Amino acid sequence: MSDHDSHHDGGFHPTVGFYTIVAVVLGIITGIELGPLFNLYPLGPGLLLFLSAAKFSAVVMLFMHLWFDEAIYKKLFIPSLLLAIVMISVVYVLFSDYRPEYRTAYTGPVRGFVAADVLAAEKAPAAPAHGEEGGTEGGSEGTAKVAAADGAKIFQTNCVACHGADATGGVGPNLTDGEWLHGGTLADIKNTVTNGVPGTAMISWTPVVGEAGVAAVADYVHGLGGGQ
Repeated sequence: MSDHDSHHDGGFHPTVGFYTIVAVVLGIITGIELGPLFNLYPLGPGLLLFLSAAKFSAVVMLFMHLWFDEAIYKKLFIPSLLLAIVMISVVYVLFSDYRPEYRTAYTGPVRGFVAADVLAAEKAPAAPAHGEEGGTEGGSEGTAKVAAADGAKIFQTNCVACHGADATGGVGPNLTDGEWLHGGTLADIKNTVTNGVPGTAMISWTPVVGEAGVAAVADYVHGLGGGQ
């Protein structure tokens, strides 16, 4: 009889049922770890690190038999695991600012994706009125410039994936050639951005950027290709 076999004779002998239970528990832990990915609930990095360490320990101790080979388990695995936990904890404390960045949740057809905060257009101060310091000869012209700047920012954040960084098209149509699939007036463009186009990748953007954001990006798009 080998020395390796002698470690098991006097102790617990794992069965298929035992390993099945362990596998189910590991699957449950993995499911818990995936929850934040789909916005089901929040989990801090500390708890996620703990769950990962627990899974790793279970796999090494049980499936690789280090729990049963006691000498190897005590002399090799535990010190290595503790050292890894200490090192990761030190790095986490040194480089984590503990301040999560809250962003506007993407409410399109695919859950789990997050869009950058595009509400700056709504929070930005209004353009100087006519006659005020910093104002222009026409107050509406100053307001239009602010709206165009906000619209460009919203477009770059949300629209380039389909229409391209220069708005010349990709998955979505070219917005610079003066040819419009759903009308090229400012009202038409605003309606398209507001309601989306059923049966296409163009969703309603009002829940994402708000009414002010829709108006700003519609103004921006209207000016790209000589809007009607």
